[in-house]
Amino acid sequence: MRRILLLGAALLMGATSAMAAPKIAPLPKSAWSAEQKAVAAQFSKGPGGNALATFIRFPQLVRGIYPLAGFLMADSTITARQRELLTLRTAWNCSSQYMWSYDVPRAKAAGLSDAEIARIAQGPDAKGWSPLEAALLRAADDLHKDSFISGPAWAVMAKALRRDQLVDATFTVTDMMQFAALYNSFGIEPDAGNTARLPSMAPHPPVGKRWHQALGTARIPQIAPKDFTDDIYRVFDPKRTGKEINRLYITYAHSKGLFEPRQIQSEHIRTHTSITDREKDMAILRITHQAMGDFPYSVHVAGARAKKEMTDEEITRLTKPGTAGWSAKEASLIKTADEIFAYDKVSDATWKAMKAHYSDQQILDIMVSASGYWMVGITGSTFAVQLPDGSERMPGTNRP
Repeated sequence: MRRILLLGAALLMGATSAMAAPKIAPLPKSAWSAEQKAVAAQFSKGPGGNALATFIRFPQLVRGIYPLAGFLMADSTITARQRELLTLRTAWNCSSQYMWSYDVPRAKAAGLSDAEIARIAQGPDAKGWSPLEAALLRAADDLHKDSFISGPAWAVMAKALRRDQLVDATFTVTDMMQFAALYNSFGIEPDAGNTARLPSMAPHPPVGKRWHQALGTARIPQIAPKDFTDDIYRVFDPKRTGKEINRLYITYAHSKGLFEPRQIQSEHIRTHTSITDREKDMAILRITHQAMGDFPYSVHVAGARAKKEMTDEEITRLTKPGTAGWSAKEASLIKTADEIFAYDKVSDATWKAMKAHYSDQQILDIMVSASGYWMVGITGSTFAVQLPDGSERMPGTNRP
């Protein structure tokens, strides 16, 4: 089960509604450097307020994760109403006080009434939703609970939405799950003037099972080479060598506005973080295995083996529960990935353990690596991107 018990989560994490002092405090605008001001102006479409003032401490991070968030929050192919339904349901699923308070005004601007906003917490089975809106809310629940959109929700969405809209809708949830984990872990407080708070009248959805059956046929096909656009070549094969483009990336490219900012985030994790390749791949393998994300697991396990970052025994141990056999430093990294996946938040105890070994920048980079590739695992499974023949599959029996 994705969450062993909600009670256990509450005991471990503490009540989300009780806002403790931020672990990383917002940086007052009066203290922003010229670089920070320029970065904030460049990525104004992403989350603002206390979130931006916190992330702006690390300008390279903003450059890496804000382009995708900005596209999904403002320019994606789904409607503003659909976007806010998905975002607020994700905020509620993740118990993200900051995200809820930040997006309620945006939801009202998109035309949602107070009654509809309150009803989002009641979920997809509440009366009043259209069939597509109910399916979108159910998809948000599925992605959060099982790292996969179930057949019934997908069938309704696929009938009503184009491929680019399916990609954008799925990424809206997964990207907001990443941001919710960051907000919750850092203790980012609601912005002044944003008075909305998470509803408490409806229980969280049943936790269900943390498992899904991988599909043997792609839900969204790859774009064929004959249909590659100049933008696809520019991002993935600028010299037009004719190399095979990653099947996952060329599936994302159905959304013309999404694939480049998503690639920026991927490149940030691969090349601009302050942690070692071993640490990065440990976080990625741990969380993608838990989410049953075959595609990124296969790619990164191959890379880890090729670079000899880990022994075969260590790779196997990353697929087992617990942290037995790891140093205290690496155990804290593994717990960070585990808690992001299970609780949408790094606990105070694990944060303290991380601080004994890592800087704030490194902790952020570990969290973004784990949550960013959780997103990749979820979307790869949901779109049913098929692995190339001969790929190493993760341990388990979820394959068709």
